[in-house]
Amino acid sequence: MDSASAHEALASYSDLARAVGARNLGTTGTGDESRAFRIDDYAADASYVEIVFRHRNALSLIEVQFPARMISRSLSLDLAKKQVFYQLADLGMLKPFH
Repeated sequence: MDSASAHEALASYSDLARAVGARNLGTTGTGDESRAFRIDDYAADASYVEIVFRHRNALSLIEVQFPARMISRSLSLDLAKKQVFYQLADLGMLKPFH
C-alpha cells in the first residue's frame, strides 16, 4: 500500500464511522494523519474511542472502551495520543520518550 492508498483508507474509515453515528473528536496529532471518534453504546453501557491513524504507508486502528458517559473529549484525545505513541514504539517506528 502506498501513502495515497493509506490516506484513502483513512478517509473511507472516517466516512464509515460518521455514517454509523460516531462523534468526531478531531485529530490526535500522531502519525502522518489521524482521526479519533467516540461511539456510545448505551445498551451495553459502554463508550468507545476509535483512533485510526496513518504512519507512512500503514493504517492502524486502536479502540479504547470506557463505561458509558464516563469520558471527556480531552481525556479521549490524551489517551489516544499516548496509545498511538506506544504502538508506534512497539513497531519500531518511533523511539519512545523518556
